[in-house]
Amino acid sequence: MSNHRIVVVEDDVFIRLDLTTQLRAAGHTVVGTADSAAEAVRVVEHERPDLVLMDVRLVGDRDGIEAATEIWQRFAIRSLFVSANLDASARAKASAANPVGFLEKPFTPNGLLAAVAAGA
Repeated sequence: MSNHRIVVVEDDVFIRLDLTTQLRAAGHTVVGTADSAAEAVRVVEHERPDLVLMDVRLVGDRDGIEAATEIWQRFAIRSLFVSANLDASARAKASAANPVGFLEKPFTPNGLLAAVAAGA
């Protein structure tokens, strides 16, 4: 498996830690984490990852879809949405971010790694 540079954006500290641990165990490099849209944009601007794992609900007034859209428009870096909030309207709104895909919570470790491999 290729080693990808990944930023994890998740407002739940336990899920963020779990994602980071699983990705590192699979040989990926987690170059940064964030829990808000503004922090996500700053980390991506500084680290220029291959992929962003993006939750929809984040801390603050902007959601993950808005953050992913800004990241795509400014840096041409795509996101994999990892969320329990992926209804049809969220997916339609997320199309502006040109996502690599959607992974619904709860997910399995194999599902996570397969989605990352397909998207990165």
